[in-house]
Amino acid sequence: MIKHYTKREKDWHVTPLTDDSLEMIYVCEKSEQIVTK
Repeated sequence: MIKHYTKREKDWHVTPLTDDSLEMIYVCEKSEQIVTK
């Protein structure tokens, strides 16, 4: 999960900003927070 999130974040920095990528990052962050708690 964390490894996948890190990869997505890395790709996100390389690729142009899009609604899809922003939504994906947001969802990953939310799910990560839930897992952390």
